[in-house]
Amino acid sequence: MVGKGDREHFVKVLTSPDTLGRDAPKNKFTPDVVEVATRYVITDGKRDVYAYLIDNPHVEGMLIGYVPDAKLGWVTDLWSPGRDPLPAKPTPGLTAVVAGVKKWGLEPERFAAGHGSSGPYEPLAKLVASTQ
Repeated sequence: MVGKGDREHFVKVLTSPDTLGRDAPKNKFTPDVVEVATRYVITDGKRDVYAYLIDNPHVEGMLIGYVPDAKLGWVTDLWSPGRDPLPAKPTPGLTAVVAGVKKWGLEPERFAAGHGSSGPYEPLAKLVASTQ
């Protein structure tokens, strides 16, 4: 699952002999790469996991994840909750996370980060709100 405009790049990377090395399949294949234009849901019938496209200063096609019943968000590069202390003033990336949460009407209690940490969302939301 990738953000809008990123599918072609990831298909190329995932099928490149340089990327696959000795693990390359004998038969040519096209990976199932889903491009998300707004939001996308994966479900097993018991739990839904959403991906939302958000505007941000880091990269085109940035997605944040959300698991509604767990009130858990997921983000990478824009914020590393639990790893990095919040700054005195929000960065454009931090502001983008909060704007994405508001845009999509999400209600996260915590965020997990792509770099292996996690932390509460409320301090970030309060920091951004204090500067608006």
